[in-house]
Amino acid sequence: MNLNTRLDSSQILAISVALNKSLTLIHAPSNTGKIATLIEIVKAWLELTTSKILVVSESNLKVDMLHMALLKGGVKSLRLDTNPDENKSELVNEEFREAVGEMQDAKTHVNAFHIKFQTIKRYITDSDVIVCTLDALASEYLTGFTFPRVIIDEASSSLEPAILGAFTKNCQHAVLFGDHKVLPPKCTSDLAASKGLKISLFERLIRQGYPVSF
Repeated sequence: MNLNTRLDSSQILAISVALNKSLTLIHAPSNTGKIATLIEIVKAWLELTTSKILVVSESNLKVDMLHMALLKGGVKSLRLDTNPDENKSELVNEEFREAVGEMQDAKTHVNAFHIKFQTIKRYITDSDVIVCTLDALASEYLTGFTFPRVIIDEASSSLEPAILGAFTKNCQHAVLFGDHKVLPPKCTSDLAASKGLKISLFERLIRQGYPVSF
């Protein structure tokens, strides 16, 4: 495995831990090389297995940034938008956009929706790395797919049930990036907050003594 020579010792250690543990927490404040670390973990996984890799974050903006960073880092990934008819992002794979465009042109066809659905499913099937939001995990486009290896960015500001959703697709190795010392998850329900949902899974595990890499 050839790692980026610009990585520092803490990044290399975090990558090593991620490759050898089923669950890894990486404390990643801003401007600490998180993206470079994430990319190297994905590259290492691609060398080790043919299983699909899922990279998720909470917002579309963060997902777009991750997708662009992966592409610049030499990782071919598919940015899954669960509302492709409304997709305005230039970051989604060009061929994927063209295929969806063709399906839009076929709206008068009685089977247009079925054709579009199958086209998107085919692109997912052919992709090793899928990038999407946590909300997109419930999409019917991902039904039937398994993701043994999962990376969750901004895990400390994501609600615990949303993160657990990523673990239900046969996840065997997971890496959570986050910074529990900044903003907690946005929980708009006082009842849910009183039941503990204002605390992220990332922070909950740290409070329980689970080791965290820096």
